[in-house]
This record gives sequence, C-alpha cells and structure tokens, in this order.
Amino acid sequence: MGNVLCHVNHNLEHTAIIDGQETLTYSELRYNIKQLANALPRYPLSQKYGLVMDQTVMSIQLFLAILEKGHAVLPVDNKQTPAEMSRIQQISGITTWVVPTQKKNTNVNLFERNERMESESCHNHDHMSLYTYDDIYHHQHQRTEAKQDINHKDAQPQHVQAQPTFVYQLTSGTTGYPKMACVSLQTIIREGHVYRSWFQYAASDHIIATIPLHHLYGMTGALFASLLTGSTLVLCRHPTPRKVFKLSETYRSTILLSVPSFYPLLSDAHTVQQKTFQHMRFAISAGGPLPQHVSRQFKQKTNVTILELYGSTETGAVAAHHPQRKHLEGSNGFILPDVKVKIAKDQSLVVSSPSLFHGYITVDQEKEGHDRTSDMPGMMKAKQWHKTDDLAVLHEQQLFLKGRKTTFINVAGRKVNPKEVEAACRTIPEIVDVVVRGKEDQLHGEIIVAEVILSAYKTVREMKTALRKQLAAYKIPHQILIVEEIKKSWKQS
Repeated sequence: MGNVLCHVNHNLEHTAIIDGQETLTYSELRYNIKQLANALPRYPLSQKYGLVMDQTVMSIQLFLAILEKGHAVLPVDNKQTPAEMSRIQQISGITTWVVPTQKKNTNVNLFERNERMESESCHNHDHMSLYTYDDIYHHQHQRTEAKQDINHKDAQPQHVQAQPTFVYQLTSGTTGYPKMACVSLQTIIREGHVYRSWFQYAASDHIIATIPLHHLYGMTGALFASLLTGSTLVLCRHPTPRKVFKLSETYRSTILLSVPSFYPLLSDAHTVQQKTFQHMRFAISAGGPLPQHVSRQFKQKTNVTILELYGSTETGAVAAHHPQRKHLEGSNGFILPDVKVKIAKDQSLVVSSPSLFHGYITVDQEKEGHDRTSDMPGMMKAKQWHKTDDLAVLHEQQLFLKGRKTTFINVAGRKVNPKEVEAACRTIPEIVDVVVRGKEDQLHGEIIVAEVILSAYKTVREMKTALRKQLAAYKIPHQILIVEEIKKSWKQS
C-alpha cells in the first residue's frame, strides 16, 4: 500500500480533477482511492488487473486504487471491440477485469461464464472474474465497517510486497500483433516528475487533457504530472474544438495537452480567437511529428506556442522543446536530463534512459532483445539501450527526426499495425489477398488504405461493416480499393 497516496499530498482542498460538472478535491481523491483500494477483491499481489478506462473520474480513481493496492494493471480504452478484447486477453492472460458498467454486455463473449470461466493462462486462480465500476463502488460501502485482516486466507505474505508494481502498456512491434510493454510504477512517477520539472508545471495550473490517459503520454504528462504538482486536471473526453474552447474559457486553463492532428482543427475553427486562450501558457504536442506550418498557424491564431515532445512507451520522454529556451528550426526538442542518445549506423535512434521499460510480453512469450532476470518470473529485463524505429540526427544536443523504419501507420497519434488490419480483412471470406499501407493525410497525419482482391462481389460498405466487429473504429481502413493485382512493392516484408 502507499504506492500512490504518498504522492497525492498537496493542498487537500485544492481541485484535483474536473470532468464536466464534476469536480474532485485532493482530499476527496485521497479518500476515494483509499476506499476503492480496500473494496477491491482480496487477491494476492501477484494478481494482475485489466481495466477498461472510459476517461471518467471513476476510471481514473479505479486505476490509481489498483496501483495503490500494489497490483499490476493493464489499462485499455473502451473503444476496443469484443474481438480485440479477445486478442488482448490472449496476450495478457489477465483473469480479473474491471469494465464500465454500461460496457459489461459488450464483453460477454470474453467473460461468457464470468467467474466460472476456465483460463489456461491463469496461474493464480482457475477462473475469470469480471467486475463493473459499480460493483467496486458499491462494494466499498459494504466493507467500510470491516478492517483489513492481514491474516485473511488470501492476504499476501509480507515479503512479496517488495516486488515492483507494473503498468502494462499495449504497444506494437514491427511485425505481428500488439505486445504488452512492462513499465514500473516508479518509472511512471519518474516520468510525471520529468514533465513537471521540464515544463515547469505549477499548482496554479489548469491542465486540459484531450488525450487518452491509458497511454503513457496522457498517464504521465497529464495525470501523474498534475497529481505530483498539485495542479488541476481538466478532462476533455471526445474532444472537439468547441469543447476545448469552452473548457479553456471556463477554467482559465493554462496548459493544453493534445496530439498533432488536433491542432489544425483548433486553428481552423471559426470561433477561435486569441482571447479564447488568453490564460494559456503553452500547449504540448506528442504522439507523432508536428508539422512546422501547423505550429506557426496555431501561434498566429492563438498567440500560444506549441512545445513538441518526442518519446515512446519503451523509452519514456526523450526530447522536448522548453518553455524558456529557443530551439533550432525543425528541431524535435532538446535531449532531456539523464537521457542519453546515439545514432546507429543505419541512422536509427538508440536511447538509454532511467525510464526504459522492463520488457515485452507477447502471446507466445517471446522477449526478443531482452535479458532474463530472476526476480521477474516470465518477464524480461530491458537492456541498457533501446534501439527505436525512428531515424534521426543530433545537432547541438537537439533531436531532428528524419522518418521511421517501422510499418506502423500513425493515425492521429494512434499507432496502427497494418498486419493486424490485414489479418482482420482475411476473416472476410470474399477477400483472397490484401495489403494495408499508410497514406499521408493533412488532417490525420496518415490514413489507412487497404487494397483487396475479391473472389466474389462485396461492397466496400459491407467490408467495413464486417471489419467493425474485428477492429476499433480508428483501425478501420479509410479507403478500401478493390484491385485485380497487388503491387509487390506494397507487400509487407
């Protein structure tokens, strides 16, 4: 216990989180985390949780409560389809899931028999458990009168509590299906301090987060950095320019966190004026390259500077613009303190950082490029250096990205593996061959294009409808082209 609460110890009457009309003070947040942690099922600390997050205050509190209890957790967004949840389950082997109450029925195929379902990958229990937000919320009231019994038959032995707490992050390799990257809670907290120190967060800041908090960028740059600073986090779910403008004016917001594709929408909105962001100190962009013309246009329209940050799930934050330092034109930022980088012979960026992840978990438990460690059963400890798929050059301790080797498609900051989309396309009987690629797009950064060869007639609309059962909305091809032959140069290696 005490993994999170010791870092939520600021002015307790100060507002911690705002979600629409709902506000939560630091005092209320501390109390709720503690109560929810006590209400969680009494599993050994080796039990891992899967948490479907809908970006609400409750989902944030449950995430923090699981960490406070000392359990590992895999947070995923609530846009996953049942088929994707099944694939995630196959990779993770997690046997205890917490989902939004209204989403329980959409996961019925995964939790068909609820707590009776057998799981081959389960090591600590012989069944799968499904809980909703309401289950945990109501359970806390039933247990407030009972103290924690350290002699409970499911209580964890004292010595096991020394094990690190992990947050699993879904990511993708250059081939195959998504993996789980293992990041320690200590690393998450360190990354929060990196944002707090580098960008000079203050307790008086009101930080608008338009980004999903289950991703490392939102988790560290928005949630933990805000909690560590004692500032106010303003949630913006399903962001639109109108929502951001209203939140900025209502709460006199001072920092905005978003992805590159959202800033052109803000700049192009007819209602944007300099007074809309008159209290804004700066904005932060991460999750993909930010075109220089977008930054210039946003500055011209709003008088707000966008500070770019580069990093990854595997490395944490690597480089960033500074609020008070002038960077070179075209630079992606200064190399951050305690981070070391070098350029490989093939121009790939190689990173060493205190925030390096601890390794991957895949469906077949492959751990390419990582070393075994005896204190993490079934895990791999990361090497001292991590080679990225980004091509880069260094000049005056500033990073200049030149492209990527990977086959990822970057759709508005979300990384899509084309092989996963291709596999989903092949489940459609009429598709006999398919190749999926990315295409540059001014709004999204890239869009997904699928070229298919059909054995029988099927409309594009019918194919997209079938794919919606397999893939989240942002993974559905924007264009499906029916062709007689697929160019060899577009075949994935």
